[in-house]
Amino acid sequence: MICTLMSIAVSGEAKTANSAVQYKKYTPNELTLIHVLTINPKTTKITATRAHDIGQSIATVGTIAQQYKALAAINGGFFRLNEQSTSNWVPAGVLKINKQWHGIAYRSRGAIGWDPTTGKVLFDILQTKSNVKIKQRDMPVNAMNKIVFGNRIALLSDSYTDAINLVDHTAIIISDHRVQAIYNTGEVTVPTDTYMLLGNLNTIALGDSAVVSINVQPQLESATYKAWNNMPFIVSGGPLLIHKKNKITNFKKEQLHPSFINDRYARTGVGLLADGSWVFVVAERSLLQETQGLSIYEFQDFMYSIGCVEAVNLDGGGSSAMYLQGDPYLTANDRPVVDVLMVLAKN
Repeated sequence: MICTLMSIAVSGEAKTANSAVQYKKYTPNELTLIHVLTINPKTTKITATRAHDIGQSIATVGTIAQQYKALAAINGGFFRLNEQSTSNWVPAGVLKINKQWHGIAYRSRGAIGWDPTTGKVLFDILQTKSNVKIKQRDMPVNAMNKIVFGNRIALLSDSYTDAINLVDHTAIIISDHRVQAIYNTGEVTVPTDTYMLLGNLNTIALGDSAVVSINVQPQLESATYKAWNNMPFIVSGGPLLIHKKNKITNFKKEQLHPSFINDRYARTGVGLLADGSWVFVVAERSLLQETQGLSIYEFQDFMYSIGCVEAVNLDGGGSSAMYLQGDPYLTANDRPVVDVLMVLAKN
């Protein structure tokens, strides 16, 4: 495990015009290469966005970042390919962007939530409870951005881009807290900036009140329940690495496979320092550069060693990538992903 930093190959300010983003490259040993961005949230805006927002189902971190003229970016949470689809990639965990939901929790997972306006940042292990209330009828949501059958109900966001054949379902379009359209036959797609409720639905009329409720349930600090549910941005990964200045010593709550924890892979993480600065961290695993990656324990040790008081692991492996304005090919990997965390110039 990495407990101390043996050497620093390169250190200094990032190759951007904004000194609020600083870059360092760490080489604890000859087989380990770790990139770190330290970000001042007071002079930048930290946000998240999807490949979908630039008109693609998936796109590289660099492609998305350049569309927004971002100072820096890393890949976000885990994602999956929808069944019977070749192009419809969707979030596999909790994802909330600008108060709009695109993914929910099926298992408890480490996550970060933040509000760029207030500067509030939270880390915890999250579960979600989802339902839609139409008039006085509460309907539990069984899955998000995934087709379900029988008496189960799915909630789709515009991240779900496939056309849906309504042989076995009714589709209800929801926006502005109202039922805007109802479809019983044919093919439909989810309109931009709306939700689609999909299932065996009846006794619902156009104009009915419709409230989508995705309730965030923090597993470690229940007192932060209200703050979590007010967060406009939430990105989950897993596992949570550091919380309240302490390393997480047991990852069983997140039910991750032992090989995911113990084997060495490329890793991406986001953390918070004691002074309120953010860090974006990518550990490489590349045959080309002869780097071996890190286990979760080693990645946790590294995040702790650079001063993180909070940290969570995000998607990794081939998805791990870091973009830096002026040096967009900072990391070897740049596989297309669904969503990214970005640093923008505040003005």
